[in-house]
Amino acid sequence: MLKFAAFFRKRPDLSHAQFQRYWLERHAEVVLRLPGLARYVQNHPLPATLPPSSPCHGVAEVWLEDAGALDRNPADPYWEEVGEDEARFIDQASLVVLPVAETAPKSGEWPRPGIKVLRTLSAMDGKVPPVAVLPTVRRYLRNGVTSGEGFCRGYDCTWFNSLADAHAVAAKMKDPAAMHVMIATEHVIKA
Repeated sequence: MLKFAAFFRKRPDLSHAQFQRYWLERHAEVVLRLPGLARYVQNHPLPATLPPSSPCHGVAEVWLEDAGALDRNPADPYWEEVGEDEARFIDQASLVVLPVAETAPKSGEWPRPGIKVLRTLSAMDGKVPPVAVLPTVRRYLRNGVTSGEGFCRGYDCTWFNSLADAHAVAAKMKDPAAMHVMIATEHVIKA
């Protein structure tokens, strides 16, 4: 199984509500037709927690069954449709897609509904942070970039039952490798 994470900003002419609605209601339909799609998750930041300088307004996570799903036939109109649809809500210049490998130092049930904190990391040392074992952390995993150059070396995800739990742990999540933090609602489009 292959995993990719896409980080991007909304088009400047859209409000956060318009951006998130289009991504969830319209673009998801396009992605669900991707050949070999095994899982698809959208991470929508909570607008009140998103600083104006944030490098991204959303993170999409896509799992593919195998490398064959990446074979693009340039004549296939699907890929043109994907690009045109992304241009309707994404600032194309901000889009970065990273191949990643995930490890789950603390696996558990995904809280539904719940809060997910994503942190981009400038370094991946392989150490499990102490917060991963706190009782209010429902699940924790790390995603390391597997190839190519990106704006980060990976990102981690921490799930909580509530925003209050996430804020209570945030002070303990100090990490010099953490570049940006996004507090999000996770939408599992395809499990």
